[in-house]
Amino acid sequence: MKILLTSDWHMGIYQDPGDTLKLDNNTVLSLLSSWEQEYDLIVLNGDILESLKSDKVFFSHYDQTLEVLKARKPIIQRFLENPKYLWLVGNHDYPLETILNLPLHIEIPLSNEYTLIAEHGHLLRAPKTLYSHFGRHYYFMYWLIWYIDKCHALKKPKFSIEFVFEQWLDEYRKPSPTITQSKFHLLKKWLLRAAFFIVDMKADQPAHNFADFLWQRAQSLFKTQKTIVFFGHTHDSQIKHSDNHNFYINTGRFCSRTAYPTTVFDTITGEAMRIYNTPDSIGN
Repeated sequence: MKILLTSDWHMGIYQDPGDTLKLDNNTVLSLLSSWEQEYDLIVLNGDILESLKSDKVFFSHYDQTLEVLKARKPIIQRFLENPKYLWLVGNHDYPLETILNLPLHIEIPLSNEYTLIAEHGHLLRAPKTLYSHFGRHYYFMYWLIWYIDKCHALKKPKFSIEFVFEQWLDEYRKPSPTITQSKFHLLKKWLLRAAFFIVDMKADQPAHNFADFLWQRAQSLFKTQKTIVFFGHTHDSQIKHSDNHNFYINTGRFCSRTAYPTTVFDTITGEAMRIYNTPDSIGN
């Protein structure tokens, strides 16, 4: 049994600044067709849609979700009608729990005695009310992100300020000896701290080391053997193999900056492999 794992598409209305997937419907449908032919199960682990960004400061996330569902209707129909897809809710598309009755968590048996445990991971960081009762600072932050991306759209169609911050964060997760303490480096450091301060307000777990927390949580969920724990949320791609054929997987953000990564797990061989869906492979 071959399983494809993916999360964090942040798919909005195509060509809207809130859409960081930046693939049109036909391209996505072509990609899904190739996946359906090759894999027995496809797990969509949260934040597949982007419902939190708009040109308005204050707006209804529920209504925004309906707009994205309408714009991406052919893709949504594939997810819902093909039994190969398992679709979970994340924090950026949390209204889907109500609108489409999608689950927050799954634990299912697989072939060759493996068990898959999956959830997006955001509820391990903060209670559900943090995401459904949005603070005013979050509304303002995502409105600002929308407008920054809008201003760059004409010159750089694939630009995203979130990608810039994630690239900076990668530097600190995996520091390079060539990085010097320049003024720009220090500015990036303070901007990251400011961003963490905003996202950590009222959260139970700090964002800067949340990837490590998820790994620890995955270990606590491992059964005697052959458990696959799959989280998303952090945008930090990881595959960790523990004792007794237990695996922790996080597929990272699915976007052009990261070359559209997914993870494939084969229950026969017991191997996990990261697959990059390059523009050529998905028809761009």
